[in-house]
Amino acid sequence: MSAIQIYILIDTYPVYKKHIMNSRDANIYRNYEIFVQQHYGFVSTKYNNVLVRMYETWPRAVDCFFHSPLVGTGFGSLNDVPFVFNDPIPGVFSTNKQKEKVYNDSHAHHSFLHFLGEQGIIGLVLFILFWYSVYKFLLRNGQEPTVRDFLLVSFFNLTVMSFTEHRITAPSNALPFVLALSLYYVFVNYQKKQVNITPNTV
Repeated sequence: MSAIQIYILIDTYPVYKKHIMNSRDANIYRNYEIFVQQHYGFVSTKYNNVLVRMYETWPRAVDCFFHSPLVGTGFGSLNDVPFVFNDPIPGVFSTNKQKEKVYNDSHAHHSFLHFLGEQGIIGLVLFILFWYSVYKFLLRNGQEPTVRDFLLVSFFNLTVMSFTEHRITAPSNALPFVLALSLYYVFVNYQKKQVNITPNTV
């Protein structure tokens, strides 16, 4: 899936830079609407959901990443548009110094691209290591197989959906998984302690 998205972005990122985020005072939402009308005409809501990812939200995250690949442009900076990049070290470290801060639920419609844009390679790697540790914990602890399997299915469901949405941090999707995982973690630790304190019988 990610390979297909990279292929799409190779084609759509230059379009985003030319037509959508085309100046420091660009109204990217209006520019996107004009671009779609000119190139695709009237589109359905479902088709527009695909186009907005291809030409606006995914490239926006990539734009932040290209300006600050190591640590990203900062938490919440993806929403502060149009971007006004401050480049202390061009191509290595940058921040979005847009004065008008936007506090809403807008996102890159791709959890991993969102992390990459706002926290850079370091932030994405740290998250992947954490996410992998969750997976390994579930694999190693099958004290209650039914619950463990339910959590594994939820884990993979969240992971796959996060390639087209920002599901990993969405409360409606992540909170049930986190609560169930937390309870299972407590249960597993309790079971292990019970085994350790149970006296050996001959």
